[in-house]
Amino acid sequence: MHTWCRWRGEGDDPAVGSAAVSTPQARFEGSDRQLRGRLVDALRAGPVVRSAVAGRIAETDQGRVERIVAGLVRDGLAVEEDETLRLP
Repeated sequence: MHTWCRWRGEGDDPAVGSAAVSTPQARFEGSDRQLRGRLVDALRAGPVVRSAVAGRIAETDQGRVERIVAGLVRDGLAVEEDETLRLP
């Protein structure tokens, strides 16, 4: 197989050497990823007034809400105009 398969001829499968090297992903429940998903889901239904975001994603920590909103806007997944968020 080494003679006709270029990939195999270049060496061993790199996945074998990297197995068990990566760390497990953080828990989803209660994570910023979950809140980002909730907000994107809410925005799919239509624009959301900024003052209503915390209630729509069920989060009481306003600093965390601000971080979630800023991240979505920075990543181009949400647009903010006149204190209202919408999908791009």
